Amino acid sequence: VRGKTVIVESEQLAAALMNLPEKRREVLFLWYYLGYSDEEISKMCGISRSAVFRRRKRALRLLRKEMEALENEE
Repeated sequence: VRGKTVIVESEQLAAALMNLPEKRREVLFLWYYLGYSDEEISKMCGISRSAVFRRRKRALRLLRKEMEALENEE
């Protein structure tokens, strides 16, 4: 993500993350794994802080659905 390596140890979580749209996945990685604030992410991505917040919330909703779908496959 933006030149930094992010390691996701859970195979199921990694698979669910890879199914997300790239822009939403990027916001999640920057926020949760790399610790950037909404303001910092907004500057990096060239979008408003509120857009970062919305992307993250939508990404989390999609991630939950992906995780549920993967659990149901097992």
